[in-house]
Amino acid sequence: MSDVILGYVYSGQVYEQRKKTDFDRILIRVTAQYAFSRYTLELLNAIKAKCEAIDGEPRCLFEWTHGEKDDGTEVFDDGFSDDFIFDIEKIYPRIKKNWAKHPEKEVALMGYEAPGGKLDAPMITVLGSYVVILMQDVGEGYLYLNYDQVPKDMDIHDLFDKAVENMLRDKTFRMQESRNKGIYGILAGGDFEAESLLLDWTNMSAELECDLLIAVPTKDMVLFTRKDDKKLKRTLNRMAREIFERNQKESPELLFSADLLEYQRLDGTLKVVGSFLP
Repeated sequence: MSDVILGYVYSGQVYEQRKKTDFDRILIRVTAQYAFSRYTLELLNAIKAKCEAIDGEPRCLFEWTHGEKDDGTEVFDDGFSDDFIFDIEKIYPRIKKNWAKHPEKEVALMGYEAPGGKLDAPMITVLGSYVVILMQDVGEGYLYLNYDQVPKDMDIHDLFDKAVENMLRDKTFRMQESRNKGIYGILAGGDFEAESLLLDWTNMSAELECDLLIAVPTKDMVLFTRKDDKKLKRTLNRMAREIFERNQKESPELLFSADLLEYQRLDGTLKVVGSFLP
């Protein structure tokens, strides 16, 4: 039976039912009212291992869940997306602007709903007025983590380093020139553009052979250009301001920051140097 299902997925027949652009992964979930037998669990684990061993697209996830045991005394915790289990290999960073008046003392994040209504999530401060929080890929989306979901013996800074490492492993960042010659953007599939601020900008700077001026008006739009070209700086400011103000009216949930940032080749530092708003 499993060979029939996987054959349906990896032969491409699944795309005949839905457009490929509708999804980037396939989830096969087996549900049951009561606990599985040991034999059934061994079979399900074998199918899961087979799915994980297939190196190709589409990515196929296999999980299962069931209710209480027959005697009703114990609830089975399957450890998959319905019952959260921390997985360090699926942790990613999310950077956000801290809009608080005094960011060194308080935190006010746009578009972030803290678990339980409180900012009890692990976070670190970067670039003075930005914070990085953690999220886990749970198959159907990303789940922001609070302290209760992170192992208590884990060093938070090590965990953030691992999250960035996972992002570099699984996500592709590339630069591309915009329609305005000399203005470039970072492309990362629409989900992780803003997180490019956590990366090493050495390669982009080397490509243009100069220091860089960077603006991130929305979370999916990163613009940069040569810092010392006055004409390009004016163009970058105009583009970033227009994008920011348009989204302020139409899609405020996409807003990221009004800051201008500068990357210096000499010492490899990235810092906020001003704003593209008047």
